[in-house]
This record gives sequence, structure tokens and C-alpha cells, in this order.
Amino acid sequence: MQSLLTLKIDGKIMLEFDRNTRLPGRQREFLDKMDEDMSQGIRLAEKYVPEPDSLQRARYVAMHLLQAFEKDDQGMITAAFAYLAQRIPALNTVQIDHNPQGVNLQLKLDQK
Repeated sequence: MQSLLTLKIDGKIMLEFDRNTRLPGRQREFLDKMDEDMSQGIRLAEKYVPEPDSLQRARYVAMHLLQAFEKDDQGMITAAFAYLAQRIPALNTVQIDHNPQGVNLQLKLDQK
């Protein structure tokens, strides 16, 4: 498993997060709160998902990572990266490509 989780946008590495970063207790509690909130259902690609699985949650958080990046919201960037790194250990890259149809998001997992 790679120690870095990467955000790539349109083929360029924009940010990297060291998954070995130790989180203070408050931040770990915040990640649990994120899971609790998502258990109530999420909206993915204009579709409501009442009981999202772990990959649907990861896609949802990855879209929030993109929004946080666009707003330069460092707190949300860190929270989203931390969530993805801890909840999906095999994830190595969040790849986002803009095209005329919109945004294409892919979660790239380590191949075993």
C-alpha cells in the first residue's frame, strides 16, 4: 500500500496526503460523524442513495474533496483526505477529469 493518497485533476497531481498522518481525537470523531451523517442517505449524481456502501460514501466524500480544493478550504481538504485514507485503505488516487458532459470521478485502488 502506498503511503500517499493523490488528488489528480485533468491529469495533473494537485494534492497529496500522507495516509500515515496522525489525526487528533477531534478529527477522528469528525470522521465518525461524517459516517453517521451519510448513514441517513446521500445524493450521488442527482440520485438519492438511502443506504450507501463504502465506495458510494467514498465517491461522495471525493466530490466534497474537489469542492474543497476549488474553494481552497484546507480544513475540508484534510477531513476528506483523512476519511478516504482511513475508510478505503486500498485507495491510492482520486482522479477527476472535466469534460463537456461534466465531471468524471474515478477512485483508483491498489491492484493486488
